[in-house]
Amino acid sequence: MIYNIKLFILKAFLYLIFTSIGNNSLMGQENFPSYQLGLSKIKSNIKGESFDCAKTLETSKDQQDVIAFKDKPLFLYTTPDFSKWSKRKNLMEASAHLYQVDKSLFLIISIQINSINAKRSYGNIARNTQMKIYLDNGNHIYLENIERDKGKVNRSEEKTNYKCILPIDKSDRKLLQKNFITKIGIMWGEGYQEYEVHNLDLIQNQLQCLNNK
Repeated sequence: MIYNIKLFILKAFLYLIFTSIGNNSLMGQENFPSYQLGLSKIKSNIKGESFDCAKTLETSKDQQDVIAFKDKPLFLYTTPDFSKWSKRKNLMEASAHLYQVDKSLFLIISIQINSINAKRSYGNIARNTQMKIYLDNGNHIYLENIERDKGKVNRSEEKTNYKCILPIDKSDRKLLQKNFITKIGIMWGEGYQEYEVHNLDLIQNQLQCLNNK
């Protein structure tokens, strides 16, 4: 009960901050997205599961259970200059979900950069590169990307897509079950950059859904 009250207070506080700040106050992440990030305790069925528990796959293959949750928004990122020359509001849109095969668990992060020149500015995401995951308790963990992604350009839609596949071990899983993700650091081919996460409890909720299945 106390935990739920603290969670509600934290989310309400973050919502008020993001909805009250001006358009140029977050140094590139100034626009609070239209969906209610971090406010995902909407009940989606009579069992009381979180809205984040929606699945795209739940099956058994080769005697292994496979579960994939639906991709949900994770963070947005832009720069002050981007909106001046682009009709789109955000330079970068990232979403994430959990994917479990038997006892192996993966965090899948999909990143859409709304530019066909993203590969020139960002480069690729290398295999074995470490992603820094900041938690709300002040600590951080590192998750390792296991597949290189050079970026796939879609010229008709003027965007470039990247995907990161990050295994989660038992110790990191325990930390992610107890804490929100507040920020993510990505080592691109052209340099390191950090992004403020808006949908703070997305992964925590999906982990809870796995525990309850």
